[in-house]
Amino acid sequence: MTEIPAQLQAVDLETTQFNPTHVQTTLPDRSRPAILTFNQQFDSWWQMRGVSNAAHIQANWYQNAWIIPAGQTAPVSITYGIQRWFIIALVLSLVTIITLIAWMIKKWHRSKKLS
Repeated sequence: MTEIPAQLQAVDLETTQFNPTHVQTTLPDRSRPAILTFNQQFDSWWQMRGVSNAAHIQANWYQNAWIIPAGQTAPVSITYGIQRWFIIALVLSLVTIITLIAWMIKKWHRSKKLS
């Protein structure tokens, strides 16, 4: 279990949400550790990039949260990791369907020539 520091520093952040599975923000300079909560149901597939040694925890019984060490200032990207696999599977499915349709049209066209 991750230990939560006794004194956390509250900060207001401006975020940019590219889509429901990708959010970006910049951490301000802080002298104490901070906790960043993300208002999405907790899931271990949520990942934070841009901060080293950030501990991913569950907060308020359902939210994703990260404990960020003091002094970490960087652009931070929060993404839902499994979304990448969904997009890869979607592209492969579309390529397969297009290939099958092209093959069926070619086969149909050949059969028309022979008759």
